[in-house]
Amino acid sequence: DADAASEFLKKVAEIDADRIGIAGHSEGGMIAPLVSMWQNEGLGASDPESAAVSFLVLLAAPAQRGAEVLVWQTGELMRAEGVSEEAIAAVLVAHTAVMNAVIDKQPAAELRAAMETLIRTQVDATGTVMDEASLQSTLNAAIAGMQDKWMTTFITYDPIRAIQRCRVPVYAIAGDKDLQVDGRANLALISRATGDAGLRAQVRLYNGLNHLFQPCKTGSVSEYAEIETTFDATALNDMVAWVVKTCIELKPRAARTPPPLPAEGDAAVSESAKSAPTGQLQAIPLEVKPKAP
Repeated sequence: DADAASEFLKKVAEIDADRIGIAGHSEGGMIAPLVSMWQNEGLGASDPESAAVSFLVLLAAPAQRGAEVLVWQTGELMRAEGVSEEAIAAVLVAHTAVMNAVIDKQPAAELRAAMETLIRTQVDATGTVMDEASLQSTLNAAIAGMQDKWMTTFITYDPIRAIQRCRVPVYAIAGDKDLQVDGRANLALISRATGDAGLRAQVRLYNGLNHLFQPCKTGSVSEYAEIETTFDATALNDMVAWVVKTCIELKPRAARTPPPLPAEGDAAVSESAKSAPTGQLQAIPLEVKPKAP
């Protein structure tokens, strides 16, 4: 859809086809580099000679696999709700087992067993009252969600390769109170990947902002609807300023010389890949960082 949208905009007379970009938030921030890579490598709707996307804005975008994102997210959100560290550690071990069942394409019975363990562990950790019928209903829904094609892709997909191969300027930001995507860790991966690939990039971590770039107290999802600010003005103005500056500085597409694509297996690629997980997740250690006072 994003590829087709950028292709459509390229054909609108009032729009400068050489200055079209894509901004993606959260999972959308995984899609944006993928679209750019597709276009530049001739896999999208746009042909490589006239690819529509000229820059990317990545908002709270994962550079880790979805499996890492989801396990980290679970722990942080539970911590924000005051769940004990011992209980969180048990949930993370169970959640890691579910992710590995998906990654390893384990039989349905094993995935179901791992998911049931996770749900029962979460119920115990949070003190939720749930009868057996409700638990089984929750389990069935969770299994269906985990077997969804997009969820499977999200869990196993490694965004690093697409980020390295997008060949356009990148602006990536996150909030340090984001409890859904680890802003500091993922911005570090994006910075390394774009640097290895020789791309022009800027990354910024904003203090006190949550996953939606709202000023917040804890970053908990339960705060979102209570915060009047839709998107922090400073972060928004900085983003607009970068886009305007980038569009002014962009040469006509025919005159551009993008950095060469890193070859598969190049040192630059493998260096970034050291921080990009492959294979099974490691078991989550019990020594989880303490909750901030």
